Amino acid sequence: MENVLFQTKGYIVELRPNKHRASLMLQSTAVHRKAYNYALDKIESYHKENNRYPTLKEIHDINKDFTSLKANDPNYEWFNKVSKTCHQLAIFDLKDACGRYFKGQNRKPKFKSVFSSKKSFHFDNTSLKISKFNVKIPKVGYVRFKEAGRIPYRGNVKYNNFTVSLIGNKWYLSVSIEQDVNVTENKDLPILGIDLGIKDLVTCSDGKVFNVPKKAKIKINKLKRRHIRYQRKLSKNIKGSKNRNRTHKLMTVNYKKICNIKSDVIHKITTYIAKRSPKIIVAEDLAVVNMLKNHRLANFISDCSFSEILRQLKYKSYLVGGDFYQVDRFYPSSKTCSCCGNIKQDLKLSDRTYACDKCDLVINRDLNAAFNMKNYYINKVRSVGSELQPK
Repeated sequence: MENVLFQTKGYIVELRPNKHRASLMLQSTAVHRKAYNYALDKIESYHKENNRYPTLKEIHDINKDFTSLKANDPNYEWFNKVSKTCHQLAIFDLKDACGRYFKGQNRKPKFKSVFSSKKSFHFDNTSLKISKFNVKIPKVGYVRFKEAGRIPYRGNVKYNNFTVSLIGNKWYLSVSIEQDVNVTENKDLPILGIDLGIKDLVTCSDGKVFNVPKKAKIKINKLKRRHIRYQRKLSKNIKGSKNRNRTHKLMTVNYKKICNIKSDVIHKITTYIAKRSPKIIVAEDLAVVNMLKNHRLANFISDCSFSEILRQLKYKSYLVGGDFYQVDRFYPSSKTCSCCGNIKQDLKLSDRTYACDKCDLVINRDLNAAFNMKNYYINKVRSVGSELQPK
């Protein structure tokens, strides 16, 4: 039996604009930033005068004030060179951020800086045209893709959330597409338990172990050392100087290379696990925020990207017709014996081999946890029924 699940899949593709179109896109990012700061300044002034924040409807009306300012003030006349959606969607973003702040879901919105904030802008799909080779951006024109045909452009395709961003010295287009995914409820699929760790990144219950390749580690360490040198150099440069801007740009490009290597490794691991055959993948629900409180291991934990691995395994298992299940966060998978079920309370983090006191089982700690993931699903989910499956 299969259920149809509407899943949103994101695509990111590099753009290859010429100098004229790159200049227009850079102006669009400036309009997006200035509109966001203009609306936030209005909100802060309103709060000082009335001792309360404006309502979401009043924040929405700031867009009309900015439109009239753009039409009447000669200092803002250059805003007409870019699409009106740049400032409209910037104010709508601030409206959503304020709504979450009023509910206590995130921190107070801050002003966007020219140097430290991300250079990006949004546009809607009213005048959008995507082909195999390029995309038409409003008021910018046709911009070529670096990889042709990466974004679906034929058939009944529903596009959402277009964002153009400048990272380092390269432009990227990100878009989300709604698509139907058939989620199977067949309980006869093979079960694969996985355990995530620092020493071994992913350990599967079938005995396979995945780690970051040695060459990738050497390259990442080299780029990290270079990143530290850029940070030291940046701290010595004068704010607003050309040297500081150049150093900041080099540091951004270098950091993007680190992210690309990590992303490539994670995608290859998760694709291999998910696409070998449709299966039920069972993993643990990790509280990564709490794990980062351990200052001795926080650096290593953040490098492992546990949340990203679980996210990719989830959507990739659905795409190939499998299923994904996360075990309860407080289940002692590492301390439980996969053979007899005995819980070893005195197990330390430094113990890499699990030795059971009851049945004398000696096994790798991570492999034992992966077996427990698989056993948990067999004993407590499959035997009881599908109502225990997470939505």
